[in-house]
Amino acid sequence: EGGEWEECLSLLGDTDDADDALLVAEDAFSPADSAASSELGGESHAGSHAHSHRAEPSLNLTALPPPGDAARGALCLLRGRVYEALENRVSAARWYSRALSADPFCYEALEALLGGQMLSERQERALLEGLPLRPQDRWLGLLYQASAKKYDGGAAGGEGSAARAIAELEAWAPEGRREGEGGAASDAVAAGQAQEQVQAHGPFASNSDVVASKADLLYSRGDYATAYELTSALLRRDPYCLATMPTHLASALELGLKNELFLRAHRLVDEYPHRAVPWFAVGCYYYCVGNFDSARRYYGKATQLEPSFAPAWLGFGNAFAAQDESDQAMAAYRSASRLFAGCHLPLVAIGMEYQRTNNQALAAQFFAQARKVCDSDPLVHNELGVLAYRSNDFAGAEEHFCRALSLVPPRQRAAWESAESNLGHALRKQRRYAEAAACYERSLALAPRCAATHAALGFTRHLQGRYMDAVEHYHKALGLRPDDVLTADMLTVALSEEGLSFRPELIAVDGAADNAAREGFAAMEVA
Repeated sequence: EGGEWEECLSLLGDTDDADDALLVAEDAFSPADSAASSELGGESHAGSHAHSHRAEPSLNLTALPPPGDAARGALCLLRGRVYEALENRVSAARWYSRALSADPFCYEALEALLGGQMLSERQERALLEGLPLRPQDRWLGLLYQASAKKYDGGAAGGEGSAARAIAELEAWAPEGRREGEGGAASDAVAAGQAQEQVQAHGPFASNSDVVASKADLLYSRGDYATAYELTSALLRRDPYCLATMPTHLASALELGLKNELFLRAHRLVDEYPHRAVPWFAVGCYYYCVGNFDSARRYYGKATQLEPSFAPAWLGFGNAFAAQDESDQAMAAYRSASRLFAGCHLPLVAIGMEYQRTNNQALAAQFFAQARKVCDSDPLVHNELGVLAYRSNDFAGAEEHFCRALSLVPPRQRAAWESAESNLGHALRKQRRYAEAAACYERSLALAPRCAATHAALGFTRHLQGRYMDAVEHYHKALGLRPDDVLTADMLTVALSEEGLSFRPELIAVDGAADNAAREGFAAMEVA
């Protein structure tokens, strides 16, 4: 409480042997010893000073919990908190893990590990699978798995351990209600068991932790609309559920819901002015309206209040990146990567900044690291595809873009139309014009007012020799973006070639301007 962390650590020690030393005193006071002490206390009236001295303490020894794993877990948890306060997150993660292994019911240790992004997905899975839970506590193991990282499952299949745990919790049935078990004679017993279990654990389908975990899973897959619907319903039922607030705010930001962010931020600031979440909400609002200076100021305030709040660090870096301040953005992302070793998003952001500054080698390294942490994020594969495209590896780019699109939920296709367009570019570079045109058409179905996609489709039709179709799409592109000089030049080339197609004797005439326009358009980069 006083912040004297070094003194606290010197008292606790740094080994499990220290736990044994601290628990010896509890071992010495058995119930028999406690009874003997009370008898001696009764004899103190006879005049023995030593006996009265032993009976004097007011601590009720019989009320002490028996020594064991719970006490060891509490000591490990305290060491983890001390190391986290000293910013030694590696040691903090080690002691939090030991606390949870010693006492599986030590939820504070799990919350610190997961909320602080201290472990990778593999480490989290190994820790949770090794917890010494009893068979009747299986629901707790499922709840822990549902709260863990969502990186081990694809977007469409939902085969990840977190997705399976959430589905099993939602379909949880008490032992007496398993389908096909018992008969009419056991109905009363089954009903009694069901009632007891519901009273003990609550209906998991509407449990706040389960709903929050499901919303986080949907957000990690890019299904922002469904995640927002779930968090909104949960917050209407439980307005003080801060566990789901970061997912709710991030989903609202992705959907551009300025009014919701404004109202939610005001409520949170009134209720929790000393927490990081309210100021993160204020930063999200300003980021949504394009006021990046104010956004980074409030994101920065959130990081100062709670340095272990990962979303604020990412928002802080994004606000700098939105204003092309790469150095400050990289500093924020590096801090996030150092603090949250189990999160892949800072690595992706660093790679994107390196790619934006045309440092392809370093960008490739960070994207590769991000892919090792999370291979099921479409953003990672989209960026890897862009990197391969710029390296003239068009087949590799096609593979990554196809993988990214396979991971995007159907409801979020509109937000990923750029990946569809990028796939078209990669196919066009391989002279697979029909497939490229199909990709551009799908992209236009998602974003019909995208001038770049109209121009790309026009160029593809141009290469196919379908000049009038090319002219039509060039016109549409110029209608949406009249100052596009390159598309205007290609329109001129297409019109001239359409005219030459009626005079075969002039087709061999080669214009330098036409070739320059073609080369410029062919060099069009992916987004």
